[in-house]
Amino acid sequence: MFGQKYYYGEHKIVNSNKVTRDVGDVKDVEYIEVELDNGEKHLVLNRNAMAIIRKDKTDLTKLRENRCKRAIEEVAQILHEYNLLWNDYPFIVQNLNKVLEENERMATSHIWGKELNDLTFLDIFDEMDVKRSAERKERESIINQPPSPVPNSEPKDDNI
Repeated sequence: MFGQKYYYGEHKIVNSNKVTRDVGDVKDVEYIEVELDNGEKHLVLNRNAMAIIRKDKTDLTKLRENRCKRAIEEVAQILHEYNLLWNDYPFIVQNLNKVLEENERMATSHIWGKELNDLTFLDIFDEMDVKRSAERKERESIINQPPSPVPNSEPKDDNI
């Protein structure tokens, strides 16, 4: 798999594994899960991995281009294969946007436990405060730990 000689954007890959996921009705779609030097993990579609994972660092704009290029090509190929009317293009884009917006709404509801229209800044900032508080408590517990005793910490006198 991909080791520490490869990059995902600006970050070095420290670990990678093949995984499969069911995506809608499609079973066992192959991905590569990459873990980066900053602790982030990303799923990369196996057939798109060579376009995204590089031996050299890539800026974020180029990473985005590489990540999206094949998807755009495949969507264009599907439109070509279906031989739809050119006048249907605005209808297709409008409905694709509706599907994506609905998926975003469902994901937001799942993550926050509320509909997007009901989500307030207070909800978001409260969640951020909870995370900050937990991080602060963890730091404080480390700082407040008593020092561990050092065995034989008295200086030796070799002249005795």
